[in-house]
Amino acid sequence: MISVDLRDLVGGIAVAMVGGAFFLAARNLPEAPAGQIGPGFVPAAVGLVALGLGLIIALRAFRTSARFPDVELRPVFAVFAAVATFGLLVKSTGLAPALIGTTTIAAMGSARSRPLAVAGLAIAVAIGCWLIFIVALGLPVQALRNPF
Repeated sequence: MISVDLRDLVGGIAVAMVGGAFFLAARNLPEAPAGQIGPGFVPAAVGLVALGLGLIIALRAFRTSARFPDVELRPVFAVFAAVATFGLLVKSTGLAPALIGTTTIAAMGSARSRPLAVAGLAIAVAIGCWLIFIVALGLPVQALRNPF
């Protein structure tokens, strides 16, 4: 009887499919003259590498067997809600409030999160991103904006 690790099989097939899609999409990008790297080289190369690695992972799944892990829905929903919160808040309230809301909602994915630690982390993330993206890189994003 063949034993199969379903986690590796499903994961390998998913990586191979995404890599193949990137490789096929990169074929439509313009080519460069001989001896030069064109705009389609990196996506095609990354797609090809991902396709190969995905196939290797999927084939290795036949060496061992393991049960597919139970999926906890709380962290999954928290991450999706955090991303949606950032997208909804960043234009109307600015970068800092969007990051504070995003960090707070993402932290709800863990039952071990503590309010004081989450508040400190949210403020630290907002300040760190402000320093990196607005101060250091000079991106045209407002840190605070009046939504009204």
